[in-house]
Amino acid sequence: MSKICLSSISKSFAGKVILHNVSLCFPEKGFFAICGKSGCGKSTLLNIIAGIEKPESGTIQIASKFKTNPGYIFQYYNLLEYETTLLNVMLPLLIQGKNHKEAETEASAILQKIRISKDLFFLKTNKLSGGEKQRVAIARAIMSNSSILLADEPTGALDSKNSEIIMTLLREISTESLVIIVSHNNELIDRFVDKKYILNDGYLVEDYIQENVSIKSLENKSSSKWTNYIFRSNIIKRKKRSIFNTICLCFSLTFSLLSLGFTIGKNNSILHSSVRQIDLGNVITSGTTNQKIEGSNISITHLYRPDISSLLDMTKDIDITYGNNYDALLSNSFLVSDNKKIKDFNLTPIYDFASVDSSLIKDGVFPNDNNFRNVVINEVFSRIFSVDVNDILRLKINYLNIIDSSNDYFGYIDDELKIDIDIKISAICDDFSFLSTPTIYYSYLGFEYELEHIIMENYSKFEGYEISWFDYIDTAYKNDQITSYSYRAFIDNPSYIILENLVSLSDDDLIFESNSYSRISSLISLTDAFTYGFNIFALISFIGAMLILGIMAFSSYTEDRRDRAILYVLGGKQNDISKIYLKENVLIVCISIVLSIMLFILLSLLINYIVSIQMNLKNIIALNPLVFIFLALISIAITFIFVLIPRRSERKISAAEVLKEE
Repeated sequence: MSKICLSSISKSFAGKVILHNVSLCFPEKGFFAICGKSGCGKSTLLNIIAGIEKPESGTIQIASKFKTNPGYIFQYYNLLEYETTLLNVMLPLLIQGKNHKEAETEASAILQKIRISKDLFFLKTNKLSGGEKQRVAIARAIMSNSSILLADEPTGALDSKNSEIIMTLLREISTESLVIIVSHNNELIDRFVDKKYILNDGYLVEDYIQENVSIKSLENKSSSKWTNYIFRSNIIKRKKRSIFNTICLCFSLTFSLLSLGFTIGKNNSILHSSVRQIDLGNVITSGTTNQKIEGSNISITHLYRPDISSLLDMTKDIDITYGNNYDALLSNSFLVSDNKKIKDFNLTPIYDFASVDSSLIKDGVFPNDNNFRNVVINEVFSRIFSVDVNDILRLKINYLNIIDSSNDYFGYIDDELKIDIDIKISAICDDFSFLSTPTIYYSYLGFEYELEHIIMENYSKFEGYEISWFDYIDTAYKNDQITSYSYRAFIDNPSYIILENLVSLSDDDLIFESNSYSRISSLISLTDAFTYGFNIFALISFIGAMLILGIMAFSSYTEDRRDRAILYVLGGKQNDISKIYLKENVLIVCISIVLSIMLFILLSLLINYIVSIQMNLKNIIALNPLVFIFLALISIAITFIFVLIPRRSERKISAAEVLKEE
């Protein structure tokens, strides 16, 4: 009964006919040779029988009862150079699904039979001599346990003694299986083979009579467990490059995460930290008029205290309290501490300390009464002037007010406000420190109480009744300097959004100003400028990371074309072979992602700590954990793409062509 039948096989290369309508059949067992001069098409015909090269026309078929993957002895060994001798021989059995122990036992036995010493078992095949490589290649083909064994010049690299051993072994195998060899050693062929076929310029000179048989296509059955051995070997083989790729990918991903984390986290951080301002609800509102200078394009803006009824109507939807602005009275204030005069600081009113969030306290307690003599300072003040809670400072306030009475008798009326008191530091606040200056926070109601009980003596004489400084300021004309040309506004339950809405009410006739809002918006503007650069950097880093991924996956897959062709010829499935490289690159990607996440967490903690200390901004870099999952998925997807692209293109190239190129 015929086992393999070839019908009208034709093949050409670069326009030259290599095989021309070759038809022949082989029985289920026996030793057969294909002979002819160099270039006559012997190896091409053998590759077509093996299924690793396709004919341009004609068919090759195998009887259904003999469906198996042929064993193949290559002319140029085609061993996996970076694998051990033993693993090379074990591979056919592992691919077929045998366990490691059984495969090792059988491989060791056949290696000893063909005179390969045990010292060479665990040596990589790139260290073997040509003759040793040839014998290992023969042992590997025999280990396929196939009912068909194909050999291309099996004795070409062997001396006469080893050639005899190999031909004798092939002869023994042919008693149970079909053995087909290609050789130019006619002396050996004539001694050992049952029949030889001669090719001459692509034509078959001697043919074999074909028998009628049930024909089926060749089918390949294999296991996928063997891929783990090649996978581990590839990792070791490319160890240095894998480490380098992992480091590069790790840093690229880390910088991408940091940039993305800053972009996402900075606004939330600023808005969250911005509410940590003791004077958050403190607003100044002024009316404005513009006076154009004649003969010039320049205009002068004049400020005045606006009409309170208009303000109340405009801000009726906001829970807000208006009061006099006493900044003009405090403009020449100074402190005395340890006989030193301190002038470079701000005095900022707080309407009621009881309404301030107590979590803003770093040390001490907020004053529980609206006493002007109990104050709160910020960290900047404490650090610069080396003062602490319960320290006593001497505050001196001097303001000279001059009024034109338009009366010849009184003329100009001057009153001087003098306040010289000890103030006690009740607490140090831990507030938003961006652009912060040394500041003393005092009770607005407490200071107003002081003004209500200090009489303007000269002006009272002029009017004929007692007038306090509070009364005078409260009724002063809108253009009077003592009004500071504005009102103070105190928002209940303030937030950045409320401040933003209030400031947005400003127009050509009215201005709402907030130091807190200015600090926040300045920081947002500053970080927005950084964000633009960070976004570009993040994009470049991410593209760089993806390029590293692509190059890494593509190069590792394409550089092993020869090894993959060998594995395919040995019976490995294309999907299983591709999985080796997918697993290799996915492992590197996963390690890189894990390392980049760890590095990102470490660096973000460090950066957040430094920024928190310097600017009191919490979590300026922050990412949703879902970003890490997305990053992992997209990285693995790109790895798949760059491994599958060369695989799809290789479907057009036969294993034989790859092996010839290599």
